[in-house]
Amino acid sequence: MVIAAFIIASLVVIIALGAVQWTQKAQDELARVALERAVDTFLTDVNVPDRHYAEGRYDDLTVRIDAGHHEISFEVQLVPALVPYATLVSRFAQPQLVSQLAELHLKVTAADTMRGSVPREPGLSETLVTIEKRLDVVHAIAALRKHAPAILLGQLKRAHDSREVDEMLLALAHAFPTAPETEDAIAHAAHLEHTDPARIRDRAAQWLSAGRRPAFPVR
Repeated sequence: MVIAAFIIASLVVIIALGAVQWTQKAQDELARVALERAVDTFLTDVNVPDRHYAEGRYDDLTVRIDAGHHEISFEVQLVPALVPYATLVSRFAQPQLVSQLAELHLKVTAADTMRGSVPREPGLSETLVTIEKRLDVVHAIAALRKHAPAILLGQLKRAHDSREVDEMLLALAHAFPTAPETEDAIAHAAHLEHTDPARIRDRAAQWLSAGRRPAFPVR
């Protein structure tokens, strides 16, 4: 009788634990689906593997979201500019945009990313709407990339040796192949080397086809 009672009690415990685990998995899945639906309202190519993490695209930017219990943090991967975005912000951002960065506590990192966080509100959708509004500011920072070719061209023209010229030329050919500044850089390098611009252009193309990449970031 004692053994039978023990077996029955053990089975009850096992069943109870199984029920708890099933309930937790069900809750996790419901939370994951809720996060996926909320993120899908403003991101594309959404991937939500669990209730805490989501990833998607905001135009040409990759956005990663970490949904914690008390706050939701996000990181945006910017398109590489081969010039630090902090430099682009300091030189070209309008004062209003700089003020918004400070007010919203958005940080530009050295790895071509921007990070931020917002307190988690009772409604998940309301919190994500707040993040979506911040992404408009991030997008404005990403647009400063258009100034990078001019910086690289200026560095090329101030270069002290052929190695520095090649480094800047490779950076322009890699990241900004159709920019007018790239053609100006090719013409300038050809003038320095007393050669045909076509040879300089072919040399840059050979670097790229061989898998050679510029230093990151170019300073």
